[in-house]
Amino acid sequence: MKIKYPKQAALLVKATRKDDSIKNIGLRYLEFIGSVTCKNNVALLDQVMNEIGGWPTVSKVGPVAAHAACLIVMFADHDVEWQRHQFNILSAFPKSEVDTVDVALIEDRICINRGIEQVYGTQFDRVGNSFVVKPIRNVATIDERRHRAGLDTLSSHIQRMNTGEKMKQKLGSKKKSSSHRPKSAEKSVIIKFG
Repeated sequence: MKIKYPKQAALLVKATRKDDSIKNIGLRYLEFIGSVTCKNNVALLDQVMNEIGGWPTVSKVGPVAAHAACLIVMFADHDVEWQRHQFNILSAFPKSEVDTVDVALIEDRICINRGIEQVYGTQFDRVGNSFVVKPIRNVATIDERRHRAGLDTLSSHIQRMNTGEKMKQKLGSKKKSSSHRPKSAEKSVIIKFG
């Protein structure tokens, strides 16, 4: 695939990789540095959109940079109105131009930022060593909505997130334990609704 705007694509990818490395330096500095970086990324995305004449779609900047643009929107929690405006633009594109998973993630992030129940169940709180899904609208049909957006079931996602966290803890732990707990003894994740 030939990218129409390679310079702008490279800027978007570089910005989100820089943002990701900042998020890994520690919670202590995350709020301050992260907010500055997010604001800079918002300005960059606005600049790129002006230069390329609209949203950075797959056909304009390629799939990696199109995803990077969505990440910028998703983490722009300091300006929920800007997030909503960008969401309205990008959600109008067909799935060949914007990844439906990115659209779902952004929609849920906006809902949580506005204090309302999320649609797809993609946003979580960390509680101890587990992740707990934030409130969801119409729980009975959550997996249908997730399927339409290209997401796996909510229970599979919760299990994967918590299993991944347990793996990180095991890898990060210097002392090894020889005891094994059966799966049935593992703490279950409580899903909060409402």
